[in-house]
Amino acid sequence: MAIYYLGAAINTMAGWLYVISGVCLALLGVSVFLAPRSLKNLVVKRAPIPLVTVGDELSIEIEIYNPTQKPVILLQVTDILPFILAKPINNPIDTNEAKNSYRWQY
Repeated sequence: MAIYYLGAAINTMAGWLYVISGVCLALLGVSVFLAPRSLKNLVVKRAPIPLVTVGDELSIEIEIYNPTQKPVILLQVTDILPFILAKPINNPIDTNEAKNSYRWQY
């Protein structure tokens, strides 16, 4: 989007379009550094899958532990299963508190 705004700004010479493209590029630059930094310390473990037979329901449990002193907010966890079992399953997490774990079971 920033490139489109920049192209429109160059075409029309409107100063506000330059500002919008600059703000978009600045937000993109900040997100490049902040996103990996907030995910770096998380520990993700999947519990062993119990034995099942044909027709039984499969229960999967994932634990996300936050060992840091700060809460981690606005995460999206995706469990990519083999294509035979199901499509990738997404789960949004609002907050994972400091020194706490979040259990996701589906």
